[in-house]
This record gives sequence, C-alpha cells and structure tokens, in this order.
Amino acid sequence: MAFQAQPRLSKRNGWHIVFMGLLFLAGMGIFSASMPGCARQEGTAVHPVELSRIREGVSTMGDVRRILGKPDEVDTILGNQTWIYRHTKRSGWFVSDTRVSQVNILFSTKGIVRKVTAVQHGHRRLF
Repeated sequence: MAFQAQPRLSKRNGWHIVFMGLLFLAGMGIFSASMPGCARQEGTAVHPVELSRIREGVSTMGDVRRILGKPDEVDTILGNQTWIYRHTKRSGWFVSDTRVSQVNILFSTKGIVRKVTAVQHGHRRLF
C-alpha cells in the first residue's frame, strides 16, 4: 500500500469553510434571539372574566377576595382601602419581553367597591 498525502485545503476552500461556519453561527444567534425562552412570573394575574364579575357600588371586600384572592398590596388612605393586584411576566433570552398588569380596587369605608381600574404595559429590551 502506497503512502497517500492528505488533500490540502486551498485558501479558497478554507475561507469557504470559515464563511459557512460564521453564517451558521449568525443564523443560530438570530434563531435563539427569536425564541421566547423561559417565562418568569410574579404576582397575581387577574383574568378579564374574573374582573368583569366585580361590580362597582355592589361587590364587597368578601366578594373580591372570593373572586380574585388575596391582594398583593393593600393601601389605606383616609379609611378607604385600595387592593392592588400586580402581575409581571418576563420572557426571552437575548430579547427580554416584560409585561406588567395592575388592577386597583378602591373600597368605601363600608367595604363596598367604589372604583376598579386596570392598567397594562410592556416593553422589549435587547440583552
């Protein structure tokens, strides 16, 4: 059996392999950035159907507790309580997507719902 030399890579073939490798890595980076990644959640999420069951001027603190559960925060100003349900959801690896929703329920001094407000906002961040 005769000795055979391994074929040598020419500069052209070598650059082609490097270029294809870089192209593959760039494609994987774009693919990874578009993936949602792990979602992390904090607080109490309030579903719109649950929120629609709460009636201003009718529902009581007991009704709200039964429907939504324990609030994340309670503020008291001049005897009026505001129950705050705050929910934060973060997802993504390279592109961070954060969504925050907050529901405030203001009660009268007699424990009846006076006002319900719901606010949502979100933002995306690279890295």
